[in-house]
Amino acid sequence: MQGAEGAHGTSVFASHTPHKDNIISAKLKLDELFLRWVTQGDTLHTIKAMVLDARAHPDMGIKKSVLSSSQTASLPGSPPSSRRSPPANTPSPSKLKSSQDDTEHKPHHPRNLFSEEVVERDRKIPRVDIHLPSFYTPKPLPSPVIPAARHEADLQKIHQVFPVGPTLVAFPSVDSLLRDMWGSLPSLMYRLIYAQISNNAKASENQREAMLRFYVGSLASCTCPEALLVHILRQGSRDYLIPSDFRPFMRVLLDTHPGLDFLRATPEFQERYTETVIVRIFFHMNRRIKGRLTVEEMQKARFVEALCLLDVEADINKHLVYFSYEHFYVIYCKFWELDSDHDLVIGFADLVRYGHGSLTQCMCERVMMCPQLPRDADAVRLLGGAKAMQSDRLRMTYQDFVYFMLAEEDKCSEASQEFWFQCLDVDCDGVLSLYEMEYFYTEQEERMAAVPMEAPPFVDILCQMLDMLKPDGTTRGKKRLVDEQRGIPMGPGSVANTLSSGLTPGTAHGAPLISLRDIRRQDPKLVSYFFNALFNLSKFIAFETKDPFQSMEPDAQDAARVPGIGDPDTEWCRFAESEYDRAVTEENNDGSPRDNDMYY
Repeated sequence: MQGAEGAHGTSVFASHTPHKDNIISAKLKLDELFLRWVTQGDTLHTIKAMVLDARAHPDMGIKKSVLSSSQTASLPGSPPSSRRSPPANTPSPSKLKSSQDDTEHKPHHPRNLFSEEVVERDRKIPRVDIHLPSFYTPKPLPSPVIPAARHEADLQKIHQVFPVGPTLVAFPSVDSLLRDMWGSLPSLMYRLIYAQISNNAKASENQREAMLRFYVGSLASCTCPEALLVHILRQGSRDYLIPSDFRPFMRVLLDTHPGLDFLRATPEFQERYTETVIVRIFFHMNRRIKGRLTVEEMQKARFVEALCLLDVEADINKHLVYFSYEHFYVIYCKFWELDSDHDLVIGFADLVRYGHGSLTQCMCERVMMCPQLPRDADAVRLLGGAKAMQSDRLRMTYQDFVYFMLAEEDKCSEASQEFWFQCLDVDCDGVLSLYEMEYFYTEQEERMAAVPMEAPPFVDILCQMLDMLKPDGTTRGKKRLVDEQRGIPMGPGSVANTLSSGLTPGTAHGAPLISLRDIRRQDPKLVSYFFNALFNLSKFIAFETKDPFQSMEPDAQDAARVPGIGDPDTEWCRFAESEYDRAVTEENNDGSPRDNDMYY
């Protein structure tokens, strides 16, 4: 793969050497600290006093100091000096000779000058209100100014490539121009730029004007490839992307990537694949405001690098994080099995059947009540309109199911932990109380009794969870639980009495609370066990009955697995691989697809 500079020219986002980057970062930090110091009230008052004093006494020259050493030490935010500052009336070398004769005839009197400074310092200075703009802005800093010579050269190239009039220039002619202007970017982004200017040209009937408008707008707001991608896909002036913004992105991907040629004859599968990839993009990257993907989130996830890898690897199934068709196939097959009427909407009874009924009903209800992404117009239409969505009927679209399945089959990821924590947090107070955990475990305990198998009491499970998660401030609450187990009476404030009385344990004295921060700092495998113990019976039993030495032995399938772009050792990748192999085996054994409407 190419470096930061393209083969045809220098990139706008040309990378710097690490040493130069450190210097630039240090300079920006010093500028930020200086602006923060200079905008303080006391600092502004002192600076105004110095300016007014200099204007009022322009003839005092260098002998009169506006700011003495004592004043310098009193400035807010100034560091203490380890040695005495030079005298305030020390002449400069250029005036030393001219002032030497005056010094011989007029002796120097430091005491008189000091008294004169005190009088000037104590003089009342009128206050002048000056508005200084804030030095902090939540938006990215403006892009570096391109040299005028290069800017003129880019404009000339645009005029040379795009003729005047409604004639549309083909992409191969524009591709070299875009690579020369923006350097080494994913090919997908070049095609997105061409698609945007072509669509704008159809409206204005001038492709040159559309290109010039896009070029000027990108220089004003794009500081990195991720910001350029937001500028290409967004609608309006938003500084973030919503799920519907990625539909042109997916259309270009489906039309150009060689690994997706087989989908061109199946529009229905193209639509489902588009929805799956969009949900996976937001599932892995979107952490702040759900449904709003920012430049910083894409930079943290290195999304542009993943797009660059599409140019390197033609096998779409090796792009495990976002674009694998095999992963989409597994998800859509699971949804198809649950959606009995095939209207792309499943109900509560359908979701309960997921995983052979492994999830508790109370958790299935919470999953359907907590959609993670905002629903677009098509999803609202499938759910029966806004009025139907406000009713008590629980239903889930295909996009909601994709998010749920990604979280269910891999509880080790950060997005999954956030999803299940939100589902468990019934009262939405940001912590899991004993009452909420007991509420979900009660149904789990009843199901274990019906298997039949010995169900661990909730107090035993809770002590085990607290030992694993070690939440802040739970030592006191855990001691009370242990004492209760040993039969030591703890009075009306004990946790057992709190649970039996129906009060919320989170409000009881010494009751432990579990936060999302407590969950994230622990081993992901232990966190997965914590969630399964509360609402997934099949995985909880599998964990309790597995061989403790099984995880220490190397897996033969892992050794034979072909490395892909992404981590193949995640729980999701292992699940998707096994399910896909099972589906292919069943299809080969049957000799024909199970459903011609579903399989291509």
